[in-house]
Amino acid sequence: MKRILCLLCLLSLPAIAALPQPSVGSFDAGAKFTVAGYNGSALSGFPVLVRIQNGSPSGFSYDDLKSKSTGADIAFVDMSGNGLPFEIDTWDPSGESLIWVKLPSMQNGTEFVMCWGSETSGKTVCGDNPFAGYYGVWHMNEANAKDSGANHLDGTANGSVTIVDAKLGSGTSFPSNARIETTNALNSAFSSAISFETWACPAVVNEERALFGKEALATFKVKGGTTWFTTPGKKDFNEVNQPLAANTWYHIVLTFVPSQSAKVYVDGVLAKTQADDKGGFNDLTKSCPVVFGSNQWNQYYKGILDECRLVTAALSDDWIAADYATQNNADFLTASSVTDSRSVGISLTFNGGTSASFSSLVDGFSLSGGQTATLKILYGTAEDALNSEFVVSDAVSASGLFPAQIKGLARGTAYYFKSVLVLPNGATVESAVLPVTM
Repeated sequence: MKRILCLLCLLSLPAIAALPQPSVGSFDAGAKFTVAGYNGSALSGFPVLVRIQNGSPSGFSYDDLKSKSTGADIAFVDMSGNGLPFEIDTWDPSGESLIWVKLPSMQNGTEFVMCWGSETSGKTVCGDNPFAGYYGVWHMNEANAKDSGANHLDGTANGSVTIVDAKLGSGTSFPSNARIETTNALNSAFSSAISFETWACPAVVNEERALFGKEALATFKVKGGTTWFTTPGKKDFNEVNQPLAANTWYHIVLTFVPSQSAKVYVDGVLAKTQADDKGGFNDLTKSCPVVFGSNQWNQYYKGILDECRLVTAALSDDWIAADYATQNNADFLTASSVTDSRSVGISLTFNGGTSASFSSLVDGFSLSGGQTATLKILYGTAEDALNSEFVVSDAVSASGLFPAQIKGLARGTAYYFKSVLVLPNGATVESAVLPVTM
């Protein structure tokens, strides 16, 4: 009598269905990130810095992206599948890439997901500006200081600035006789408050050197081995209680509320508060550029600037501490291992003889650029010794059904089968071991 036994062998790698997926596009894989290095209050619209490289998150490989050279197929979603605005700051398929992701609400324990491996651009899912609420954001990794903020105040270099390795990817080095200026913009946007933020590595700290500022309104500088803030024609706020050393990186933030106070923060900590007893700004009616590496008195900076930001509000203590932590501490975010959306099922039909027929279903899987994966079956008469191998196909590039038949099996013998999909980068997706007696 013919004996038929049907089994469905599902690969054990968990599916991305366990993670939220964007509503647009089909993504091959994903990893969950969790805020783990922040102890302050919830912050709305906060941009966190995501760092990725081969093996981080665990199981991640640039080779698995559809757009390895640009990262165009990555996307970010919250735990409900809603797209999160993001911007690629630095993309380096041979090293570490830096990506800014805007979280609608951020506190310790906040979770979100990065997805990749889709023919759909991540920007279609998520939009492209995590800094829409900023007056200006300059990553300083281009010679003309492109602005990622709301006003698109791109800069123009005056003098010989150079792009060098910096705190976050690349930054701009100023040789003490160069500056970058943006187009003019009204100073009146800062009538209520202003905040400057930058990473600075000054080569000279004992002379008066301007970091950056809004010309004719406010300038932020180093002088006498410390930080200074000046509202031209009004007041110098000086002598912060934390000396600066040359050729050392500092995260420096200045917040100023006219007629109230100026506060300076160094490496996420409030260093000094000074009262404003001079009545705020001198002239809010002018239209002036943002200037990096100098000011209206040509007090040229010598050193490197990275990640300069300008805000029309006074940033809070918690915001500044979180900004420093996400940019400085690699463990501000933790990441899960990669979860793959691709699955493989194998239906086995045993006819009571010495052969087993297979129909292998590969689902949610596609490769581009001529890449292929290998689908094979490992088997043997002991669970821990699957020494025989049968290649079902060495040209799997997309989902489909793959029939196969293994012959020469012994009747009445217990066999153990495991199916394996070998990806182009050498990673494998493996099923559980199935025991079957022929």
